[in-house]
Amino acid sequence: MLFRHRILLSLLIFLLDVIFISYSGHHPVAYNLFHQFSSNILSPTQYEILITFCWIVPAFLFGLYNLKNSIHTNQFNYNTLKVWFVFTLTFSILHIRLVDLDNYKPFSHALVLQFFYQLVYLGITRIALTVIRHHYKTLVKTAKKIALIGFNETSIQLASKLEDHESPFNFLGILDENTQSPRTIQEFDTHIMHYIQQCKQLNVKELYVVAEPILLKNCEHYYKVADDEFIRLKFVPDFATYSTKKFVLDEFNNFTILKSRSEPLLSYRNRIQKRVFDIIFSLVVIVCILSWLYPLIALLIKLESKGPIIFNQIRSGLQNSEFYCYKFRTMRKNNQNEAQQVTVKDTRVTKIGAFLRKTSLDELPQFFNVLQGDMSIIGPRPHMVEHTQKFKETTNNYMIRHYAKPGITGLAQISGYRGEIIKRKDINNRVKYDVEYIQNWSFGLDLKICALTCYQLIFIHKKAY
Repeated sequence: MLFRHRILLSLLIFLLDVIFISYSGHHPVAYNLFHQFSSNILSPTQYEILITFCWIVPAFLFGLYNLKNSIHTNQFNYNTLKVWFVFTLTFSILHIRLVDLDNYKPFSHALVLQFFYQLVYLGITRIALTVIRHHYKTLVKTAKKIALIGFNETSIQLASKLEDHESPFNFLGILDENTQSPRTIQEFDTHIMHYIQQCKQLNVKELYVVAEPILLKNCEHYYKVADDEFIRLKFVPDFATYSTKKFVLDEFNNFTILKSRSEPLLSYRNRIQKRVFDIIFSLVVIVCILSWLYPLIALLIKLESKGPIIFNQIRSGLQNSEFYCYKFRTMRKNNQNEAQQVTVKDTRVTKIGAFLRKTSLDELPQFFNVLQGDMSIIGPRPHMVEHTQKFKETTNNYMIRHYAKPGITGLAQISGYRGEIIKRKDINNRVKYDVEYIQNWSFGLDLKICALTCYQLIFIHKKAY
């Protein structure tokens, strides 16, 4: 979709969303029910402002109307669902604070009715947007033709993106798909000149050239020849022959930067999202669960053995900084090295400790670590400092996992890699999933890991001991 069309469409969707979300709060049936049981706390205007604010804040945090994030329909629809979920949760909590709980039942009907209107509207507009984008090329009838040369794995991946039905181009394909790739600069020179002339005959306006960096020595000359034929030439460096690792290209003040990985959490907005979620989630757990469960567990621990209720251990955190990780004490006092991992039927573990470890309740105090900012709800599990030094020397990419805050649970844990590290593959796979999490972080992924962790707590893991 052309840039100007994307701007207009995004602006239109934003205005329609704000108008309808605001109107849904002022719908006669929904608002009258709310006003009847809220002791007339808010005026109609204040009510509209409140509901609009509750929509705009998560929409900004998730970048719903960001042009870069709204290019692809599936991603836009997914972001819409995330914003609506946070909106309904926030608005419901605020409403409960404003309504007399004795009248909560009739009030809840108004809230459900209001959310129903919003969901129907969002469904209709997103379906309409999907249809418009799907038939965009037919509607706009754009004549801009583009092509690609350089048949390799990189060009195939690029071609799949250019063939996207939402792109504003008429993609002709990989022109040299059935020819041998040039190996020398001289061969490449002849090759590219031939296809520039072919693109002129086909009326191609943009030509993407995927090639090894070593072959791009005469770029300036190629640009001049292409410009003379009014063809915009775009080179895509192919690093596949140099390394099997996938690099990430970035740009800074017109400088092209080659990075070893993408890190979504380098984004200030993403870090704010994650931190807000951590604070809200940990506060809910501390207030609603630990407030009554903590004294009960503390009493059981004290009744069985002497010692502190909380076991503090120095762990490796963000950027390998050290912090005290909190856990309910599950072992008797002993003279053994703290770095020794717990094994099956470990005699150091108390009876209540065994239960806490099997159910993962011993990790609950780490929500205080989250609140303090040393940990996150989701992230790579923090290891003991001694283990960090050991695995740093023996495991590839091990230290990369310290680019993110350690978590109470993580992608590795829901994938089956938790507990004692017995074999080499245990730590290798744990690091693999930790790095994958750092490279592919999203708020949706965090919610998925939370949901799967809760599900797995019902079925005790065989390595929970």
